[in-house]
Amino acid sequence: VDGEHAVQERSDPRHRPVESDSVDREDPRTVSVRKVETIRRGVLQSLKDILLRRCKEANDVSVSEELLSRRAQRIEEALFHQYGNTKTDYRDAFKRVLHPLRSAKNGGLFRQIAVGHLRAKSLV
Repeated sequence: VDGEHAVQERSDPRHRPVESDSVDREDPRTVSVRKVETIRRGVLQSLKDILLRRCKEANDVSVSEELLSRRAQRIEEALFHQYGNTKTDYRDAFKRVLHPLRSAKNGGLFRQIAVGHLRAKSLV
């Protein structure tokens, strides 16, 4: 009898525990948009960091930090425009761009991007 009583209590809506996050639930679309924005910001920051680092290492390239930031932004925008999302293809393309930029052996690519001879759309 006690077992039946316990089951009835649990099914009674008045005795259900209140979920702490029930008020704070977000629309899944909002969460998805925020995730995309976070990924894009991370990609942009990585591009900026590598361009700035390579510029500091190169004695023959003198480009402002602001200009390098704009070039990084254009590359990220071209990636996003090309793929329309931040899923696998976008991430793979980002890695294909980032790897040669990181390589000290590939100074020509970095210089072309830094001085503006290579457009972001051509790179992607």
